[in-house]
Amino acid sequence: MGIDTVFLAGVTAASCVRATAVDAFFLGYDVQIIKSAVAASTPAQLKTSLAEISQHYAVIIHHRDLEQILFDPTLPTVYYVNGSIPSWRVQLLAEKRVAYNPRRVHVMSTPKETWTPQFVEINTRCKTPVLVESDGTKIIESQAILQYLDVYYPPSFTPMTTDKEAYRLCLQRFHESENLHNACEGLEYGFLDPSDIDSAKETAMIDSLGATMEELGFWETYTRQTDYVAGNDFTIADCSFYPVIQYLVHRGLKLDGEEWHSLRAYVERVSARNGEIEAAPVGWKKTGKVDLFAKASRLKGV
Repeated sequence: MGIDTVFLAGVTAASCVRATAVDAFFLGYDVQIIKSAVAASTPAQLKTSLAEISQHYAVIIHHRDLEQILFDPTLPTVYYVNGSIPSWRVQLLAEKRVAYNPRRVHVMSTPKETWTPQFVEINTRCKTPVLVESDGTKIIESQAILQYLDVYYPPSFTPMTTDKEAYRLCLQRFHESENLHNACEGLEYGFLDPSDIDSAKETAMIDSLGATMEELGFWETYTRQTDYVAGNDFTIADCSFYPVIQYLVHRGLKLDGEEWHSLRAYVERVSARNGEIEAAPVGWKKTGKVDLFAKASRLKGV
């Protein structure tokens, strides 16, 4: 099959990982263990086990080394932030089955990786997502990247321009999704320590809550009319809108009751698609630790 290298991750380092490494080594494979993806009962046991394995059977690497090892210069590269709405939009290119080199950028570190000299060379705005083609073509801004991908990577998720009404609706919903994205921004003050939330930020959170719920009303109406936001087929408009609504659900939005039954069904419908399963942020199977909607509702006295 042409396989000469195996990469190992799992638990525990002293048993299953070690046994697999030993077997693979004696079968003639180049064995590499991803240190950040291996665990043991205790930190001391992990250190001892990895030291023994690396002495005889395998090379210990970091997951970022793995990214470099697997990098394919013939593929496009996407720089993204896990859980970021703009990045999530672009990662829905999984719907097209497009292979690419993923490059996760961390922004909760100090300094942010988007501020490093290396990243500034990629995007002087110091933001993700960024798409870099193998020929050096570079494009920033999630909406622009989505449209670019839809032109150059078939199949297209935009209706033919010959169908004027379908094309109009898709284009409109695609850009209309930014209304919800903008409306919810003030809620994110809820991530701050309570001592850092002054009266102006409290007002912004309350106003953002109202604007978000009002905007959601439009989308409930749209999804009562069709299965997806621009018709009965999945389109580029869904790539733009779905990450926004799912982000809000992750941050505490409740789509309970008859009032939101169509949006709730829409979220369930898209989340079951293979492309979204692949694109979903790592670690987002559960509701986030910070409930932005609960915080804003308490401030509003609801």
